[in-house]
Amino acid sequence: MYYPWLDVPVLTAPMLIAIIALLHVFVSYYAVGGGLLLALENDRSHRDGDVEYRAYLKKHTRFFVTLTLTYGAVTGVGIWFFIGLASPLATEVLIKTFVFGWAIEWCFFLLEIVSGLAFYFFWDKFSPRVSSFVGWTYAFSAWISLVLITGITSFMLNSGGLVADWESTGSFWHAFLNVQLAPQTIARTGCAFMLSSFYFLLHASLFAKNPSVRAKVTRHMRFPAFLGVFLLACGVVGWFFFLPESSLATLERASATNIFSGLFVAIIAAIVLVLVVGPVARPNETSAGVGLALALLGIAAVSVSEFVREAVRKPYIVNRVVYSNQIMRGDVKRMRKEGLLYTGVWTNWLLDELQQKEEYQELDISSERYLNRSSNHVVRVTSGLEEKEDQKNDDAAPQPPNTTSDGADASLSYVEQTSALAQYSSGGAASFAPFATPQQRTNNDFSSQALNVGVDYQQAASSEPQNLSSSQPLVQPNIQVNHVVTASNLLDDAGSDVTDIGQLSESVDALVASDLDEETNADILEAEQREQPTKLSVKELDVGLHGPIAYGNPDLLSLNEEDRLTLGRAVFMHHCNCCHAEKMGYSAISPLLAGRTVESIKELALHLNHVHYYMPPWAGTEVEATLLAEFLDTIKPEYPANVFQELKPKQKKNNIEKEQGTQEADEASSQDEVVSNGAAVGENASSGLSNEF
Repeated sequence: MYYPWLDVPVLTAPMLIAIIALLHVFVSYYAVGGGLLLALENDRSHRDGDVEYRAYLKKHTRFFVTLTLTYGAVTGVGIWFFIGLASPLATEVLIKTFVFGWAIEWCFFLLEIVSGLAFYFFWDKFSPRVSSFVGWTYAFSAWISLVLITGITSFMLNSGGLVADWESTGSFWHAFLNVQLAPQTIARTGCAFMLSSFYFLLHASLFAKNPSVRAKVTRHMRFPAFLGVFLLACGVVGWFFFLPESSLATLERASATNIFSGLFVAIIAAIVLVLVVGPVARPNETSAGVGLALALLGIAAVSVSEFVREAVRKPYIVNRVVYSNQIMRGDVKRMRKEGLLYTGVWTNWLLDELQQKEEYQELDISSERYLNRSSNHVVRVTSGLEEKEDQKNDDAAPQPPNTTSDGADASLSYVEQTSALAQYSSGGAASFAPFATPQQRTNNDFSSQALNVGVDYQQAASSEPQNLSSSQPLVQPNIQVNHVVTASNLLDDAGSDVTDIGQLSESVDALVASDLDEETNADILEAEQREQPTKLSVKELDVGLHGPIAYGNPDLLSLNEEDRLTLGRAVFMHHCNCCHAEKMGYSAISPLLAGRTVESIKELALHLNHVHYYMPPWAGTEVEATLLAEFLDTIKPEYPANVFQELKPKQKKNNIEKEQGTQEADEASSQDEVVSNGAAVGENASSGLSNEF
């Protein structure tokens, strides 16, 4: 909707990200843990004066630097490339929230590269003290990079802040210091120690020619390996403790996460067993097979844990902000009202193309015809993270007109020009980052009142009265209301009597105030629902948070079959393609539809989150659900033939004969029963007569 969709046949876009991310993680953990182990072993070799051991460490450092600073760096850039394509909205939200954190991480990554290269190329030239300093500089910078990245990935799972509520403040530190930061940092540090020690064992068993050196590496890597397993276990316990309710429910009830969770426990148990039997019991006999087995088990443990960590985020990709299908949580209400096809730039182009067809000239298909809104001014609904003060510093941005000379025409022109630059939000994520800056709130200018309508009313009500219009009432303290008014709607609702900026500003204030009850903040609603969980049904919760589903534009159902299917596939691609393949592949939707009718598919789409809480809510109209159902009906498979398959002739004959035999037996038994009943009646009659006489 906000961005063009990425079609990755069979594999799907999320799995493409997962593959690239895993290939990077296997080396990034080595970059962190291996740096710590190399710094430690470098100090030990200097202290012991072991020349042969230092020669091996130099060989290992060459392998380490070559792998981490080339392959690791390239796959890291690859992750950025693929998440920008496959998950652009979530990437946008994370960049705007954590741009400071990523800037710090890039600085430490640069320090990591420089110190790593110096550590190897000046291996024999540095004094022991300088060599130790450079080694620990690399180790520290690599671990800090891990912490910074973990703060971002843990925020995606649970945005709850340790210090303050990020959704209310929008602070980088409140987002970074989330409740999942410490557990995931501990778990990732444990993974780094565990994997790196296994890589050391495997490398030594293959390239250390001296048996004493191999034995020394084995003895030195035992403690980091067990420490890594212990830290990983502690981190997983903490991760489980701070899971959101939806993630905990998914972990407990989804079959895939159940299987992978049990598999993770089994792999960890196998790692401990191999460590005890191999390096602990026989350090001098550890072979390449043992090293390879431990490395593969470590890779499997990391893969399974990463899969579970990603899977339990549903229905969100960024907790409480972006749903897994790349739709902002706060935008669902508007999309249910206007339609998914009408709230996206790319889908609007498709509607405009259909409107231009001669056969549809009598229909209202485009935004301009259906919503009385120019397609050029269809603005993307965003998270509200944009800073409006940037427009004040932009020379290209239009300036407010001089109302004393330009009059009403200049006012309307200004709104039309600015609407092309402005981006609005309907709540949700907007609550943590108010549109208007403090400076804008104190200025009685048109831009801060009309365009920055997501004003933080909490501050306006709890502080000294600002220079606001008298027609705009102050609401109760501690209540935030986020409301959206597009520029074209403002003009339509304000009427033709607007003659200057002041009148238009007052009209805007009145419009915002009149809709306060309709656009209740989602966070307040959720708080009320938590207080009274038993009084609201699932349907009431859904409607209360996401709004009712409008019927939509009936003219879309008047299109020919080919165009309806085109729109249906567009709905699928923008609403479902982020997680589901079409006919075959990862989580393909087609096999799940066998035997369903168009109407049942439509009802499933409209109420999918009512049954499956890990699915995002429907973000469109009923008409669009019909278009989606019609498209999905064309790709659903036939019902399995053997379920309703007729019997073979021989089987039919045997069954018929069996049925006939059973029927004859039943008839015979019924006749015997009649005869016996008649005899019994005769006996009773004769006994009765004898008794009478």
